[in-house]
Amino acid sequence: IKKEILQPASVHPLMPLGAIKQARDGPNLHVMDNDVSKTLQKVNSLSKKSVFSLSDPLSDLLSNPLSDTEKVDVSSSNLNTAIASDPLSAECLSEDVIYTTTGNDNMKLKLSNPWLKLKQRIRQEFCFSGSITFNSSTINEFSGTGVEDGSTSRHLDMYNHRLAALERQQTVSEGTVQLSQTEYEAHVQKLSADLDVAWRQDERVKSLKIVIQLAKLLSDSGYPQFYPSMFVLVTEVLERFADMVYNRLLNKAEEALQAKASATSTTEMMFTNDLQSKLSPPGSKAAAKHIQLKEPFSAGDIPVSARDTCRNWFYKVACIKECLPRIYVEITLLKCYRFLTDSEFPSILAKLGSFIRGLGNPLASLYARNYLLAMGMAVAPESMYSVASSLLQDTLFGLSMLKEKHMQSEYQRLKVAEKTYIHLLSPGIEWLLTYVGKTSTRDVFQMVLQLYRDHSGDCMVLKHIIDSFDATHYAHATLGMSSLIRNATPSCYSNVDVLTSLGKQLLTAYPPEEQRLPLLNDVWKYVSKTQNTLSLLSFVRCTAAWLDLVQQIYSEKEMAVLLSSLANRLQAHTSGGEEVEEEVLLALEGLLTSLINQMSTFGTAALTSDNLLKIVDIFSGSRKIKICQEIMEWFRSYKKTSDAVLINTLFDFGRNVHDSLDCLSPMGETAYRGELLVRFIEKVDFGKDLEQQLNFYVECRAVFCNLDMVKDRLVLCVSGLAVKAYRLVKGKHSKKTATFVKACLAYCHITIPSLSDVFRKLQLLLLCAEISLLNRCLPQTDTFLKAAISLIPELPSHIESRDSVKIHNEERLAGYLLSLLAFLVLTPGHPSHGPFYIVQGLINALPRFAWQNNSGQQLKVQMGVFALLCTLFQRRLPYHISGVESNDTLYGGTAAYQAELLSLIDTCATDAMAMLAAVIQSSNTVAVSAASAAGVAMLTKQTQGKGAVDFLSQIALRIDLTMLSENDSPVLATVMKLLDISRKHRQILTKADNSHLQMSVALLLKRLNQVEVESNALSSHVSVVITQLKSFLDEM
Repeated sequence: IKKEILQPASVHPLMPLGAIKQARDGPNLHVMDNDVSKTLQKVNSLSKKSVFSLSDPLSDLLSNPLSDTEKVDVSSSNLNTAIASDPLSAECLSEDVIYTTTGNDNMKLKLSNPWLKLKQRIRQEFCFSGSITFNSSTINEFSGTGVEDGSTSRHLDMYNHRLAALERQQTVSEGTVQLSQTEYEAHVQKLSADLDVAWRQDERVKSLKIVIQLAKLLSDSGYPQFYPSMFVLVTEVLERFADMVYNRLLNKAEEALQAKASATSTTEMMFTNDLQSKLSPPGSKAAAKHIQLKEPFSAGDIPVSARDTCRNWFYKVACIKECLPRIYVEITLLKCYRFLTDSEFPSILAKLGSFIRGLGNPLASLYARNYLLAMGMAVAPESMYSVASSLLQDTLFGLSMLKEKHMQSEYQRLKVAEKTYIHLLSPGIEWLLTYVGKTSTRDVFQMVLQLYRDHSGDCMVLKHIIDSFDATHYAHATLGMSSLIRNATPSCYSNVDVLTSLGKQLLTAYPPEEQRLPLLNDVWKYVSKTQNTLSLLSFVRCTAAWLDLVQQIYSEKEMAVLLSSLANRLQAHTSGGEEVEEEVLLALEGLLTSLINQMSTFGTAALTSDNLLKIVDIFSGSRKIKICQEIMEWFRSYKKTSDAVLINTLFDFGRNVHDSLDCLSPMGETAYRGELLVRFIEKVDFGKDLEQQLNFYVECRAVFCNLDMVKDRLVLCVSGLAVKAYRLVKGKHSKKTATFVKACLAYCHITIPSLSDVFRKLQLLLLCAEISLLNRCLPQTDTFLKAAISLIPELPSHIESRDSVKIHNEERLAGYLLSLLAFLVLTPGHPSHGPFYIVQGLINALPRFAWQNNSGQQLKVQMGVFALLCTLFQRRLPYHISGVESNDTLYGGTAAYQAELLSLIDTCATDAMAMLAAVIQSSNTVAVSAASAAGVAMLTKQTQGKGAVDFLSQIALRIDLTMLSENDSPVLATVMKLLDISRKHRQILTKADNSHLQMSVALLLKRLNQVEVESNALSSHVSVVITQLKSFLDEM
């Protein structure tokens, strides 16, 4: 950017008095052609050449191109003749295309997102309640527009209408109207609706008058608090009007091109031969395809008629007598210059920028510049940087008048404080600075800063300068910037607010190493000095900004100082009984979130600080829970720790998370918070200090008592402690370690019953029983096993899946019972109740569960019991636990032990055969439809056949058939029955089951061939069985 762009003008027209008059008289608008006839001759000559000149009809406010007698004789008595000769009015009469609205989204200009965000911010920030006083001249329809009504659809007498308008202007110009903001918005909406109606009825002049009336609303700044919102309301309608005119001109150009193409096609058709005329229908080639102007088009692509129509629009705009409405309307139609020129936009934009200098009101001129910048960005973005720089120069230059005496008097007249008035300028200045600053160089920044020093010195302007320009422009001189901030004049923003912006910007460009500590000392000394007069919100925001910077380039010590200052200020605020405002809580929440996300910088120093706890205690309810969750979430990724201070801090946060849950809490929320607490428990590790670890788990159980997920994990952790103790002593417990293990088992025994899931209780009881036996705690083992067996009848028969489908529990129970039976092989008998005390209790409990007869799961468990009893009959068991004497050592070989065991085996076999028979009987009693009866029968047969195969396999594997006696005859009878059942259902068994059956029969045959019999009767019985087995193998 050239240096001259930002140099202040020698004489600036922003004066409070007579500015509008000067603008009307024209000397400050740089009139290019004062001679009306020369201007018209030039325009006429250029229109013949279809070339648009930079000479704009708006450059002379007093010269109306339509006043030329050769064009329109408005002084003539024949007003109809004047209307007919008015190009724009004639256009209204001949137009066939009616513009229709399709919604606000289609009407808005395609501006950049920052412009839309600015308008949205103004709507939210500058709302007003109460009544607003306006000059009635700005409300009365069509007063002082200076535009003649050229529409023939209005049936009023033109002379009378004109005289009535003049009289109305004289009689009500000094009156006032009071409206609420809602009423004012309704008034704007009414004008907008009138605009739509007028446009649809082809009343172009009336449409323009309505737009002028809308723009004229912005000339009344008697109530400045509402001016920003008024600006947004009016400009949205103006932007919609810009689309209307642009689309009309575009349609006009396309229609002219279409007419030209049709005429050319008709001419060519006149010279076709007779044969072609006969082959083609008459007029078939005359209809040319619809022509559309494709983007991007140039002014050279536009027909002469469309350019003339476009000029007529600007001629009408030139008739507007008042400065501000004319400026806004021409800016609105800026996009339409595309039909006239391709390269003159920089000059046009600069000219409009110079027009705005004639507006004496700071608010009106600033928002007019904003509007020019926004519309210019949509039309000529490549030319807007220099224009925006000039607009910014004018704005900063004009800020000096805010301190003058006449403005002080104006503040009193308007009953508005100076800082409130400056706050109204904030969005506009921020918009200009943001556009200029985003791509500027350091030289431009220094020029802008110099303009600030010379003409403003206000904190608001300096804050937007710091926010808008890249921090690399001033990061090298942060001490100087800090001094400039401290010496600035506070207004709608305080000096601390500007320091907040500086802290945020320095995150993108760090200050030099040698300036960092002096800068922080300088800033925080000033903040601490002014905190008593500073709002709590500003203090919190400043602390948050500089805390982010401290975590990046400073040490733990500086962070502790800032947290201490914040905690003390909050404590002083709440100690007086004052409530913390919502905005302060939001700022504190953002501060803590940022602190948590960057906590890895200094480890857990911030988390273990008392000041952090004081800050968190400011919150309550869901906000406090959210912060505690974020801290617990961060700790999930942290390494294991034994820091007592950190654990105690997190323990308090976890208590808050847990206590916020109740029976009405959503399941997902409960699961998430439970997961956070579980991860916290897993991260605490005291190493070999097992007693301290157990004490921690005891505290967790007392505090987190309402979450089954947490109690489940606590049981696993404590049982893991017992295993860890076993490993540390290598299986040789001392009195102290044995006592510790018993304490762990007692913890589990107390905690498990508090769980609600019965099946999970069974699993944990079995786990604890195994750990008890590992540590040779036999009484605890029996206790856990008895508790588990007593729960089997309480297990619900069905569970509900996620799809709300009921599923029978027997398959899960069968798998669990097989694991329990495998563990019972190791479990020694009770010294008082005998070797099979636990086993007998299990056998008695199994029938009390609601088994399904046709599923085969009960038979599967019965086979497991049969295998257990057969295994216990062995002289030496297949596996042991070191240091634990099982039943083979305690009772093995005794006659009473073997006799009792054989009795249990016989009973188990008898029950198994009864279960096989019950499978078929259950299929006969089940009420099913005829269509599914075959399927049920097939399922029961398959279940019975598979059960018979499994039982036959158990007999072959578990019973020694080489030594048979007369008492073993029932065994052979059972084998024959099982063989018959297997042969009967062999065809419906799976391939794997048939293979299993074949191997089992072969093993039985091998064992029986080696049998030694004691009597002839038994020998013949064995021979029959062998014959049947051989025959069965031959069949397979």
